[in-house]
Amino acid sequence: MKKIIGIGIAVLTLSLVLAYVLIRPFAATRDQSALDHEWYAEVVTDFQEVNVGEITTFLADDEEFVLYAGRSSCLYCHQFLKTYSASPKSLRPKIYFLDTEDREDKDIQAFRQQFTIKTVPYMAYFSDGQEIDRLEKGSKTSLEEMKTFFRMVRSALAEK
Repeated sequence: MKKIIGIGIAVLTLSLVLAYVLIRPFAATRDQSALDHEWYAEVVTDFQEVNVGEITTFLADDEEFVLYAGRSSCLYCHQFLKTYSASPKSLRPKIYFLDTEDREDKDIQAFRQQFTIKTVPYMAYFSDGQEIDRLEKGSKTSLEEMKTFFRMVRSALAEK
């Protein structure tokens, strides 16, 4: 009987240790996620937040602009902004930010459909009422690709 109780206690102890080891990474991920949301919010303060109505006006007025569309809850957007943060500030053009957190927003849905934006993060350069170029790889955009894109935008803006 003592042997069975001893085995039972050992199994229970081992189960608790195993449960702790398996659950701990998820708890750490949640904590990290909260930090990432704060970091994301800080990074997007570099941008000027706009809504679809304002973007529509920019397009109608043939303004030149760079648009970033993304959301705080998107892991890929976080990865993209880490690359952005590594880019030299002197290269960065003025960027407008469309927060796509509200996936049910009909205006955002229509805008995404109009410009064939399948996923976020999305960054594109607009001129003369149309999209001229975009960073196609989203979160897989390399620092060099982003710097090249920024140079192209700055060059185009300087020509006007």
